Amino acid sequence: MAPDRAPRRRWSPVARRRVRLLAVVLGVAILLGPELRPKVGPEIVQGDERVRRTMGAWLPYWNTQAAYRTVLRNADLFEYASPFWYQTRGVTTIRPRRGAGNGDVVSGLRREGLAVLPTVTLGLNTTQWVTAMRPAANRRAHVSTLMRLASRYDGLDLDYESFTKTSDARVANQVRFTFTDIARDLCTRLHAVKKRCTITVMARTRPAPAKFRGPYAAWVYDYPTLLEFTDRLRVMAYHEHGAGSRPGPIAGTTWVRRVVRYATEAADRVGAPRSRVEIALPAYGFDWPLPRGRGKSRTTAQMEALRTRLGAERTWDPVAEEYSFRYVQNGVERVAWYPEARSTQHKLDVIQQAGARYGLWYPGGEDPAVWDDAFRPASTW
Repeated sequence: MAPDRAPRRRWSPVARRRVRLLAVVLGVAILLGPELRPKVGPEIVQGDERVRRTMGAWLPYWNTQAAYRTVLRNADLFEYASPFWYQTRGVTTIRPRRGAGNGDVVSGLRREGLAVLPTVTLGLNTTQWVTAMRPAANRRAHVSTLMRLASRYDGLDLDYESFTKTSDARVANQVRFTFTDIARDLCTRLHAVKKRCTITVMARTRPAPAKFRGPYAAWVYDYPTLLEFTDRLRVMAYHEHGAGSRPGPIAGTTWVRRVVRYATEAADRVGAPRSRVEIALPAYGFDWPLPRGRGKSRTTAQMEALRTRLGAERTWDPVAEEYSFRYVQNGVERVAWYPEARSTQHKLDVIQQAGARYGLWYPGGEDPAVWDDAFRPASTW
């Protein structure tokens, strides 16, 4: 006959210590809050895999399928993906781009454990933005429009850049105020319904200048304030040299270090974890005519194909830690600068040492070796 109650289990001293340790760990996780607790939703990665999935991916609308296939092949590295599917054209007007809402892309990404946070870009210039968003009621209406869009996904990524073009400090401050207000409201409302909110910003290396001359005001992005409420501040760490500048590295290591330092110190100032900072590295470069002229953008894959076809020898810059090569076309000497796996690895070292995360603009145009030589080794830390 079975006893009325089970005999009391005797725990060994080792087992009792393990139970007490587990209780302490769980208690600390609860006290520290959601940053260290598993999140609810398709972005969850169980077990050790969560440590590996540190990256965000953008999928450009003009090359969605190539980017999508690249992300799926390397899904073990990605936490979420942002297809470039929508553009803001007014307070309550958001227009879809080619392929927007593609169900196969959404389900394919989620099947691999990635959250889907479509990117919304801006189709208004600076004057149009300030005029439209100055009234508080319009800002609330804009956020409500974004919330309706987000209902189909796991959150949103805001990539508003066109309002940075101004030489007027007063106007730039209006942009800064209105955008920060919208971003705060959007992230608060998304979090209330258990969705994610990421903000994409231009790279900054210093505070707003005392004397501002333009033509672009990257300081409209208030890093410290944005880091108080966004899940990721996605910093575009490229265009140290661009199409309209003199030739040079796209993202030299010294410059990237300054970008990383400014962003992570902004997080420190408001008590935000540095892991909220995501440093996006480039998978493209520029090809300039010499002695001067406007550069042409090419992906890293295109650069290597061009160099191979021409038989040009590339040169490693030990300071910028980036490659360049020269060639002659139609009697004009040209120089190309671009990052590849070796260059990316050096930048990842800087990012990891600072405690930030990293991303790539954009999958599909990169050096194929970048995954196994740079990103995958970096993901094991």
